[in-house]
Amino acid sequence: MLINEKHLRLVDPEHKAYLAAQMEAFFFGEGADQPDGWVAPNAD
Repeated sequence: MLINEKHLRLVDPEHKAYLAAQMEAFFFGEGADQPDGWVAPNAD
């Protein structure tokens, strides 16, 4: 989701580093960035 919404290019080393940091935060930290305007689906 982050790759598309933030227009990341995986050939760009800065974008790769950002994505790696977000993966680390998601799995082992406080959570990753959310795309602008993202709303969680209802758990009904």
